[in-house]
Amino acid sequence: NPMVSKWVPDKEKPAFVSFAYVGGTFGSIITNPICGLIIPSLGWEAVFYITAGVTIVWFLLWILLVHDMPEDHPNISDEEKKYILENRTFIDTKQKEDDVPLLQLLFDMLRCPPMLALMMCEFANSWGLYVLVTEGPTFFWEVLGFDIYKVGLVSSLPYLGRFVGAQICGFYSGQLTKREILAPLTMQKINVCTEFLFPAAGMVLLSYMTGNAALCVAILSISFGFNGAIYAGHTTNGLTIAPNRSGTVMGLTNGFGSVAGIFVPLVKEKIVGSPTACVDLIHRWRIMFAIPAAIYGVVAILFVIFASGEVQEFDRKEYKKKYCFLY
Repeated sequence: NPMVSKWVPDKEKPAFVSFAYVGGTFGSIITNPICGLIIPSLGWEAVFYITAGVTIVWFLLWILLVHDMPEDHPNISDEEKKYILENRTFIDTKQKEDDVPLLQLLFDMLRCPPMLALMMCEFANSWGLYVLVTEGPTFFWEVLGFDIYKVGLVSSLPYLGRFVGAQICGFYSGQLTKREILAPLTMQKINVCTEFLFPAAGMVLLSYMTGNAALCVAILSISFGFNGAIYAGHTTNGLTIAPNRSGTVMGLTNGFGSVAGIFVPLVKEKIVGSPTACVDLIHRWRIMFAIPAAIYGVVAILFVIFASGEVQEFDRKEYKKKYCFLY
């Protein structure tokens, strides 16, 4: 997030964020089916060694190629640098972030309704993705009857839909805001409703279509394609309300969203458990999918009500130098 604020012109953020942030989704598209091939032939341990090796290569490329500010990049053209500096919302303040008292900043952020709306968006999105990522393969295996290779392949299809959806939503969001057909906040609210309401409907629908495995996979893949609007939705809104402290915003929202990862496996174990009857198993999975669908709907309404398109006070505020790590 901080690098996007520093490098990307404001009107290009929806398209850029939708392309760059979807890298994790693209990784899941590739990794899931590959893991399905690796495990039977090389064992589950090899999955960790191979993915770790790829991560190391990425890290080395990042160190060599990436610079924090466009002003410091040795290979950027003067024309490109001028364009970025004139069109970004980031302001290089005199106060160093190391001098900002953490507790005061956190208190100000938690009193900000648009910030709370973003935190709830990330919690809702994480809940749905944890159900899909952590528990989805179990559903494909237990209910739909796929073997381990097919589970890996099928698990990647919703991410493929999400990847394609992100590019489409990022493109049309950027075009509509560039041409001033829609205000950025209006576009972000539309995208948030898209990212939550369509997947919510998809999860409920697929839980009633378990008699047709191919149809279930199609419903899930298409509905989560709409979830790709997340990047031009509440993710971009985080850059809008806090261009200078977007890293802190992302840290707080992602951290709050990760809390869902604690509860989803516990909820799944409590609701689904290990029933012996097939009908009972399907009924329990319907409840499991209904929970994120309900959370999605509530949070979409909260964002529409409380989201803001203005830079918030905690982003502009200059704090007194802290006395210790926290205050």
